[in-house]
Amino acid sequence: MYENTLVVGIPRSGYALTNTIIKKILNYAQKGATNSEKFSFIHRIEPILSEYLYHQYSTVFKKHNVATNLLVNGEFKRIMGGPQWLADGKNCFGVRKYFGLKDIGDILLTHNFHPALFNYYSHVHSHENPKIWIENSKFNHYLKITTLRNPAGILNSSVHSLNALTSEYIQKYLPRENETVLREQVAINKLSDLGVIEGLIDFQLNYFNNLLSVQGAYHTVYWENIIEQPIQSILEIANLLTINIPNQVAKNIWASMDHRNTFISHKHNFRENKGIVGDWNNCLTNEHIELLKSKGFDQIAMKLGYPEYQYFDESQYSTFQKQVSDNLKSNYIPPIIDENLRTFSFNKSNIDDSNFGFKKYLGNHASITRFACPDQYNTLAKDLLETSEFATEKVNKILTTIDNTSKADDAFTQCKESLKALAIEIGKESTYITAEHLTQDFYQQNALRLIQLALAHQPIAIWGISKDFDNLVNANIKQMTNLIKNGHIQLFDLLEAQNIIWGAKVKSSTALAQFNGKIILTPSAISVRNSMKSIAKQQGFIEKVVDIYENN
Repeated sequence: MYENTLVVGIPRSGYALTNTIIKKILNYAQKGATNSEKFSFIHRIEPILSEYLYHQYSTVFKKHNVATNLLVNGEFKRIMGGPQWLADGKNCFGVRKYFGLKDIGDILLTHNFHPALFNYYSHVHSHENPKIWIENSKFNHYLKITTLRNPAGILNSSVHSLNALTSEYIQKYLPRENETVLREQVAINKLSDLGVIEGLIDFQLNYFNNLLSVQGAYHTVYWENIIEQPIQSILEIANLLTINIPNQVAKNIWASMDHRNTFISHKHNFRENKGIVGDWNNCLTNEHIELLKSKGFDQIAMKLGYPEYQYFDESQYSTFQKQVSDNLKSNYIPPIIDENLRTFSFNKSNIDDSNFGFKKYLGNHASITRFACPDQYNTLAKDLLETSEFATEKVNKILTTIDNTSKADDAFTQCKESLKALAIEIGKESTYITAEHLTQDFYQQNALRLIQLALAHQPIAIWGISKDFDNLVNANIKQMTNLIKNGHIQLFDLLEAQNIIWGAKVKSSTALAQFNGKIILTPSAISVRNSMKSIAKQQGFIEKVVDIYENN
């Protein structure tokens, strides 16, 4: 089994699918695997740093009287939330945040964080710059995987996709609108605008030229293979990881994610009734094929393992293609009537936007790489940059403590006063108190509590198959795994449902309302537990919920 794995893939290439498969394989295979000291440290302090950063952003928006306009998807409220990369020449953990301001515009903010954050995930993953990972000796011994999809398929998926910011806007302001209709409206607008299409193709061109220079250093996972041969693909990925999994486990893994959204807050990451190989043949037109050819994509496609592109018989166009073709021939770009939908749905992480005239504000530790708001808000951009620079520097100073010791607990002790000061500053002292409690003794004591509870009552439910639960299992692995395998402890999780973890099949958390017994919350992050309690209250089973982090 590889100790470290890296996945690099262009957006819409099966990147999220592959990362999810790897995570589920690793979850199945952990068998008591212990966490690294760097992971333990980052996991312990991450909620404090995330809440601190989000508070800093919010303070700026409040200062400029636009807090009521603010839209931020939950995926971006964590310090690591957003597209990630290895910052060129800086050996930093780069991450991008998206902010929407209703009726005003949107903002792309990047941070360069201390590279210790790469240790948070079970495997490192990034959308960007395949070459730089090969050139950095730190990643020499990583298993390296790249995800691929026919570039025409990536283009088609890109115009139909609804990013996390758009998802947040739809959830809040357009909840009754038909998602498929909204996607089609956005897609037709983009496909009818060759300036946008060229930006999307140029992004692919830069990425694939970068990848092709080091392609031999990566194992390739094809999106088309996952869709058409999912079980075989999962077994092949497991083989790359040198993990042996039975066919039934591969089937369970696929059942837990088959054509489903694999995010919590981003409700529109999966395109309903799609994920169909070759669907681009029903949406792109000859104008798009011509543009791909003119950019050299016949040669690129063949190097990537796909055939060169053929022009369509226009008499066989689908209704969708006919509409797009007519728009292109008459130079008509149908407007997206909802201006906020138009602004927020403009591609974020998979377009070369250099020809669109967006304002940029560049710093050392943070930068605003796209500021799509009127000039009257330029002072907001400067304040946001200055605040983010200061906050990033403060966070990095805390993260650096892990460089000075080999023990997570020692690193926490070294920076505990700084962490406590941050928590008090933003009114989140309870988050710090939770972090202070997360010692090995805490997990051992609570593992014993769970064992006693499971033996003294009807089966208990574990809600949230998180790293905190893994820590509880590892604290008393023999008794905990026996209770799980025997059904005394039952596992519930929305995204892991159907997967086999710790020797038992995970059930969907949607079934918790019918569970007859105590329901234990295991995630340590207070914000996550509060969200779970809200769900339990709404669904009428809050009286069965036990929070093991209370009264400790």
